[in-house]
Amino acid sequence: LHKIDESDLSKPECSLKIPETSLEIIHVRLPNKGRDTHSPFAYISNHYENLASFTMFLQAGYHWTVGNDWVPSESAVQGFKSNAEVLNYFVPQVFESNLQFLPVMPIIDGQPILFVDRDTNDNKAEQDKDDPPTLKKFDACAHDLANRVRETHRALFGTSPCSFRTFPFVPGFQFIVSKDAILARPKVVWEGIEGLAYSDCTDFGYAVERLSINLFNSTEAIVPPDRWTELLYCDSEEKPYFNEPFDASAAREFWAEKWQCERQIVSFGSTKQKMLRAVKPTTVSCGGHFASTCGDCPQDMGESWCNGDCDWDESTSKCINSPSLVHPAYTNLIKFRPFQPVVDEHNRYVNVILVRSPFETEEQKALCERYKDDILFLGITSFEAYPLRSPNPHSIEFRPHDYISRFPGWLNMYASPDSIFPINVPVIQLSHSDFSVLEIDYDAEV
Repeated sequence: LHKIDESDLSKPECSLKIPETSLEIIHVRLPNKGRDTHSPFAYISNHYENLASFTMFLQAGYHWTVGNDWVPSESAVQGFKSNAEVLNYFVPQVFESNLQFLPVMPIIDGQPILFVDRDTNDNKAEQDKDDPPTLKKFDACAHDLANRVRETHRALFGTSPCSFRTFPFVPGFQFIVSKDAILARPKVVWEGIEGLAYSDCTDFGYAVERLSINLFNSTEAIVPPDRWTELLYCDSEEKPYFNEPFDASAAREFWAEKWQCERQIVSFGSTKQKMLRAVKPTTVSCGGHFASTCGDCPQDMGESWCNGDCDWDESTSKCINSPSLVHPAYTNLIKFRPFQPVVDEHNRYVNVILVRSPFETEEQKALCERYKDDILFLGITSFEAYPLRSPNPHSIEFRPHDYISRFPGWLNMYASPDSIFPINVPVIQLSHSDFSVLEIDYDAEV
């Protein structure tokens, strides 16, 4: 896919000859508009009905992220010196593993390196002390990409950005994705994203790059494109650019006002109310259309209209939430004592695990790290004084700071959680016992 303007075709560097190869090469030329992230969506929109089992999206020129010379002091990292090395490594990998989504990035201990955007450049060492070696960070800057991606996620997925979550992503937008993962979303979604990526709002390209995992490796429901709202950073009159040096507090206050979530956020250097808000998706994908719930998918058309996020229950002849929405590793994880499963009102697992005690083995810690981007792990006070040290001298020994900041949120029963948890960790006052409903004779027992 060659994006170039007619006026540039006479330039030698823009009219290179296509290599001779035994593979079939189809050369498509488009006007030089939008960013490189537009290309995968253009391809998907035009090949939705005839996709291969796997599709690899790779920059034509060698992208710096696949090398390892930029990774500091990581002797175990496996990088790649050319696109040929990239192809020869990752193509066999995807067929052997049959993964739905495979980031094209350097590898450490079998896991790809991913990036997030910093909210602030203050206290980097403190920010990074508990990060795994496979997580790297781009510095915050006047473009405020951390909040732009939250704004993009709000528009596409219909969720509240007020938790100020971070989004691990594949820089360079290079990856292999399965046909099933692409078809899990209706064609109209990919066409809608293609249109935004090819619009005059070039900033969308930077933001959607940071949603690579959410778009291609997640069951997270996307709002139908006709209900997408305008992206604030695409508004020419209100473009939120900030000055250097970047002031994270000013940026956060700006977005909190626009998102109307002042009471839910924590500004840097202040102590506002902290909440952990569970946001319910406004729609589910039925396969070829959307509905408010799986039960609304059939519309008197029966099983054939129950697909996507939903499954047909033969025993009740009803369309229900698909069990596949829970990660395949979920049922194995909850066999370990620290991992408490969560069920909905129908006693079905949801893709959330509450970590109720310190890890008992290195294996349990490794499992949490491995699946933390696929399953929502939250801390919950349940075991003795955890996540603080226990007064019991015979209890499990652990370091409190290994857990206090490990999870993106905590359910706790402390009288003063602000004195325990960092200001960027949302908390809510619930404990393990709040989930137990006991049937008792109130007059006799109370």
